[in-house]
Amino acid sequence: MKRIAQLFITIVVLAGCRHTGGGDDRREVFDAHGALVYTVFANRDTRTMSVVYGNTAAIQNANSRSGTHHAGEELTVVTYQQQNNKYWYGSYINGRVKSVEKITMRHPKNGAAGWDYHLVSGSSPLAAGGQRLAVTQRVAEILGKRPVVFP
Repeated sequence: MKRIAQLFITIVVLAGCRHTGGGDDRREVFDAHGALVYTVFANRDTRTMSVVYGNTAAIQNANSRSGTHHAGEELTVVTYQQQNNKYWYGSYINGRVKSVEKITMRHPKNGAAGWDYHLVSGSSPLAAGGQRLAVTQRVAEILGKRPVVFP
């Protein structure tokens, strides 16, 4: 009887540790087509992480630390849904791609420079309150992130 109880407890413990596959563990990789990492950021509230890629003009400008942007700079923001990292408890890795956004600095028109925004795929990320940001707010949010500059 004691062996049957031990066997039963072992089966219950092992069944409780089994991965049920209830979550979506599929990860996606984005092809940046030669663009380099401009910056990265995460949003704990929405459980997302974003990688911002910059073209050559954007990276050169970030390295110059001038603080002003020039025509031709292009930033691509790839936002991933976070998922648990099964190899490191308590950490997160990128999962599915939720959205891809692209902003491009256009040539000055009538003395005013500005950014063109294009949602390539998915839906634009939500603000902290759950509402959609206006395009100008989203561009300002992206540009408000400090670029990663390597010495």
